[in-house]
Amino acid sequence: MKSIAAVGLLLILGASVACAEDIKGKWGLGAGVFGGGGEVSLIRGKSDRSAWLFDVSMANVSSTEESDPGSSLPLGRNDDNVAMRVGPGYRGYVRMTEGLSPYWDLAAHFLYNRSHSHLNTDDFTNKSAGGDAVFSFGLEYFTPWHFSIAADSEIGGFSWTRDTRSETGSGVTTSSTGHTQRASLRLSPVLYVRGYF
Repeated sequence: MKSIAAVGLLLILGASVACAEDIKGKWGLGAGVFGGGGEVSLIRGKSDRSAWLFDVSMANVSSTEESDPGSSLPLGRNDDNVAMRVGPGYRGYVRMTEGLSPYWDLAAHFLYNRSHSHLNTDDFTNKSAGGDAVFSFGLEYFTPWHFSIAADSEIGGFSWTRDTRSETGSGVTTSSTGHTQRASLRLSPVLYVRGYF
């Protein structure tokens, strides 16, 4: 009985060895499950060693704060923040025929951020729009069940945004514009789960 169970387990675990080259011609969907910030990626296997990507990351955070009744300093505050990062990418695998394959990504994204605050009778709005280019490195384990687990980190990148700030108070509105550019080298590990079909 034990030998039958052992053979069955070996058949389940070792029936097929999955690897990066198996995604050629397939579609995939990946999501960051730890540290991903809500990012989802659409994947298309281009060849036995590469894939096209389309990344989407969106977030919205709203909050409200009011002073207690009878407070000597009345406070009414509403905050709303929206962030979006969308764009294509290219993935290259280093060890296509092995179940555990290192890979690198090169991606470009459109960036948009908007934050709005209403404090008592005053309004503050900040907007930024632009783009970035990012280089990442990862390690992906392909299971025999058409899904994989990957550890991924951005290594470096460059971004440029045009920024607008407006403020309204006492019936007067002021605004300013500028731009921000950033170059970065960093490690920002994310754990992904990816399914292929």
